[in-house]
Amino acid sequence: MNDSRIDLSVIVSTTPGDLSWTRLIEDFSLLSHGSEVILVGSKPQSDLVDASAKKSDIADRTTWIHAPENRAHQLNQALQKCKNRWIWILNSDCRVSSRTLAALEKSIQTYPAAIHYFDLDFTEDGPSVARANSLGTWLRSRLLNLPFGNQGLCTSRENFEATGGFDPSFDAHEDVQFIYQAKLKRIQIRPVAFPLKSNGKKYLLRGWLRTTGQEVKESWGKTFPSYFKYLKKRWLG
Repeated sequence: MNDSRIDLSVIVSTTPGDLSWTRLIEDFSLLSHGSEVILVGSKPQSDLVDASAKKSDIADRTTWIHAPENRAHQLNQALQKCKNRWIWILNSDCRVSSRTLAALEKSIQTYPAAIHYFDLDFTEDGPSVARANSLGTWLRSRLLNLPFGNQGLCTSRENFEATGGFDPSFDAHEDVQFIYQAKLKRIQIRPVAFPLKSNGKKYLLRGWLRTTGQEVKESWGKTFPSYFKYLKKRWLG
């Protein structure tokens, strides 16, 4: 990567006991020199962050934020710390390559007013049947124009300000509410022309059928009750 690339403020949401971000942080050596990384979670891990960041060249551009467990509140706190215009929110279990970053930059340059999201692909250490999960994500994103937060949402600071950020009154599903608010503001939602790698091994460790069933249940619970409220608000005011 070179200095002509877009400077990003990358927010990584972490959960207690999950250290997958220690692998992701190594990928951030690919970021432009003006980019920064902000990790946020409910348990202090600054020492571990420092040790992991030193494995790449981003130690002086990596920050840890300790915030209450409400994910919307965590993300809002991280948003306040961002120095760059373009803000990219990632789950800790994804992986980033030079092609990921190049595709994101091209999408930003082509549609600078949009919210950008990735289709999901799963790491090779997972079962081949996980391709069905990728297809399900693609269909939801395209048919309903409704990406979830694990799809690497990226947009400008102005769009976060226009939507009010993430609503802390929601203990969950804050990502869906954010997208609905963006749609009500007529902000365009655009896919990036390259998939984001997500953890496929979890489908082996937890069982593909069990994990997929939980994800489908959560997806329906997140999507449809709020979707009809969104449609009513959009068309009836």
